[in-house]
Amino acid sequence: MKNVLAIGGYDPTGGAGVIADAKTIKETGNNPLTIITSLVPQNNQKVYSKEDVSKQILEEQFEAIFEDFNIKCVKTGVLSKNAIELILKYHKDYDFKIICDPVIKSTTGRLLTDKETLDLYVDLFNKCYLITPNNEEFKFIKHYMYTKLKKEKYYDENLKELSVLVTGINDTLQKYSGTKIAIFNGRKINKEVHGTGCVFSSAIAGFSTRMPLISAIKNAKKLVLGSVIYAKKTRYGYNTNPLFINEKTIYKNLEYSLFLLKNIKYTLIPDVGSNIGECTILPKNRYDVCALSGRIIKDKDTGGYHKAGEFKFGASKILSDVIITANKYDPKIRATMGVRFNEKLMEKLKEDGVFCISHFKTDGFENIRKVGIGIDNAFKNYLIEKYIGFQEKNYMLDLSMDTLNMDTKTDTEISEMENENNKFKKDLENNENSKDGKDIESIEDNSTETDPLNGLNESTNLKEIEDEKVDNLKKLKEDLDGIRDILSTNLLNKAPFSKNLKKNELLDDLKEECNKINPKDRENCSDCKYCKNEILYDFIGFKENFDCTLDIIYNKGGHQIEPMIWILGQNSIEIVKKLRILEKTYRKL
Repeated sequence: MKNVLAIGGYDPTGGAGVIADAKTIKETGNNPLTIITSLVPQNNQKVYSKEDVSKQILEEQFEAIFEDFNIKCVKTGVLSKNAIELILKYHKDYDFKIICDPVIKSTTGRLLTDKETLDLYVDLFNKCYLITPNNEEFKFIKHYMYTKLKKEKYYDENLKELSVLVTGINDTLQKYSGTKIAIFNGRKINKEVHGTGCVFSSAIAGFSTRMPLISAIKNAKKLVLGSVIYAKKTRYGYNTNPLFINEKTIYKNLEYSLFLLKNIKYTLIPDVGSNIGECTILPKNRYDVCALSGRIIKDKDTGGYHKAGEFKFGASKILSDVIITANKYDPKIRATMGVRFNEKLMEKLKEDGVFCISHFKTDGFENIRKVGIGIDNAFKNYLIEKYIGFQEKNYMLDLSMDTLNMDTKTDTEISEMENENNKFKKDLENNENSKDGKDIESIEDNSTETDPLNGLNESTNLKEIEDEKVDNLKKLKEDLDGIRDILSTNLLNKAPFSKNLKKNELLDDLKEECNKINPKDRENCSDCKYCKNEILYDFIGFKENFDCTLDIIYNKGGHQIEPMIWILGQNSIEIVKKLRILEKTYRKL
C-alpha cells in the first residue's frame, strides 16, 4: 500500500475537496494523506466563501507529512500561492509524482484563485506528471500562459511535453503542444453529481502508483462511473460516492456470497437448480456478467446444496438477460439470483411490505431464453403503476385543497352557527300560538332568508363534492389507463432523457412517431404518442426522478418456464441477505 497525498480545499459536505480525495485514494488500495490549503464552505447549491490557511499552518502540515511518510504521488486541488511555493520546495527534495487538477473555478462559477497564484501555476505545471483540466479550463490556461510567457519573452521547452488530460464525457490525453496520445470514451449519466473532478484526478493518482498512465486513466474512469451511479442523494443534488468495481471485486463478492449461503438453510432451490451472478458497471452483453458455469444444486441427502462449476464471465445467458434488463432501468442493480416460486410466500411478502415486488407472466414466450422480455415487462408495469398512483395521489390532494378553499370556516365558527340556528328554531316554536299572523309569517319568511346554516349547507354539500371527486378521478384514470400501452412502447426504452430537454424537442420526436401511424387511423386518433404528449412529457420527468429499484421479480403461469423468483440487488452479497429474509418468511408459512 503506497502513500498518496492529496493537497486541496476542505469541503465540509465531503462531496469534493480533500475528503472526497481521501475516500477515492483509499478505494484505489492506497493510504490517503491530506493537506488542507483552504476552507471552502459549499454544497450542491453554491460556494459560500473561500478562506486560505495561513502560511505557518501550511508549512507545519507539509513538515508533519514528509517527516514521517514516504510520498509516492501528490494530487492537488484548490491551491493558494503559499501552497504552490511549498509544493515546489518539497518536490526538489523528495521528487514525487504530481497530478494537478487545476481548480480555477467551481462548477457553480465562483473563481477560486487569484492572479499571483495563476502566475505560479506555470512553474508548477513544469513539474507535473499530468494535469487534468476540463475543456474550458484548458482553454483558459493556454490563453493565460501564452499571454504571460509572451510578455516575459521566454518559453520553457519542457512545457511542450506536459501531459494534459482534457476531461469531459470523452477524455483526451495529449501533450500541451497539442499532440494527441489517446482518447477515452465515456458513458453519460443524466445526474448532476458534486465532486466528480476531484474523484477522477485522485483515482488517477492512486492507480498510477502501480500501473502506467493510460491504464490508470481507464481504471479511474470506471471508478468515476461507479461513483456517479451510486452517488449519495442530498437535499439539492448528489455527492460522489467513490466506488471501484472491477472483475476482481466481482469474483470476490460471488465467492463470499456462496460462503454466506452455507450459513443459512437454503430450502428455496428450484428443481432445475439455482445460480447467482453479478455484472460490471453498465453491462453491454453476457460477457460482462459473471455467474457459475454450472448450478447450485439441491443435495437431497444432506438437505443442503453443492455447487457445480466455477464462476466465469459469460457463463449464463439467462442471468445475463435478467441483470442487463434490470440494469437498464436502474444502473445500481448488478446482481441476481433465481429461487423457487411459491404463491403463499409472495402473498406474505406483499402483506409485510418488506420488499418492492413486481411480476410477469410467461404465457406466449417461445422458450426460456425470453426471460429478459418478462423482466422488461415487469419493470414497465411497476413504473407505470407507480406513475399512475402518483398522479392519482396528487390529483386527490388538489381536490382536497379545492374543498378546503371552498369552505374556510373553522370548527368553532360552525359550532357557533349551529347554536344560533337552534336558538332561532326554539324562539320560533315559542311563538307558534301567537295571534298575530303577520308576525308569524314575517318570522317564517326571515327564517328562509336568514337561516345561518343555509350558506353552510351550500358550501359543504359533501355529497356533491364527493361526486365531483369521483367523476374527476374516473376521468383521470381513463386518461392514464388509455396511455398505458403507449408508455410500454419503445419510448420508455430509449436512452434517458436529459432533465433539461426542451419540450419542443420531445414533441418533434413524438410527432415523428405519430407520422408512422396509418393515415386512415390517424384521422380518429386520440391515443398516439403525439396526441398524448403532455402526459408523456410528465411521465418522462417522473421516470428520471423516480427510484425504480425492485427487490424481487417473479413469473407465474405458462409451461415453458418453471415459475421463478428473481432476487435483484446491488451486489451478490446483498442478494444473499435478501434470500435470508425470504427463507425465514418461507419457513414461517
